[in-house]
Amino acid sequence: MAHLPRPVSGLVIGYSYLWEAEFREGREEGVKDRPCAIVITSRTEEGDIVVTVAAITHSPPARPQDAIELPMDVKTITFGRAAFLGRLFRTQSLRMARS
Repeated sequence: MAHLPRPVSGLVIGYSYLWEAEFREGREEGVKDRPCAIVITSRTEEGDIVVTVAAITHSPPARPQDAIELPMDVKTITFGRAAFLGRLFRTQSLRMARS
């Protein structure tokens, strides 16, 4: 089994993010893995880690208030083009086994 890094806010991971349009089409999971930033981490009473993510995209949002533009040094080095941290359409959380 591969070792996974400890999930912390700001860590960028690949995740099958579900966009609002995909959700409205009836999908329960995104169509492909996309870069996502971990926004919040917490633990359940059972000790499982719950991670909430926001998608990172090169497309500017229709409404500017729906995203945060990443700083130039981050988007240039990491993504090579303009990138935006999308709003949380709905909480998209991953539950991880106790560590």
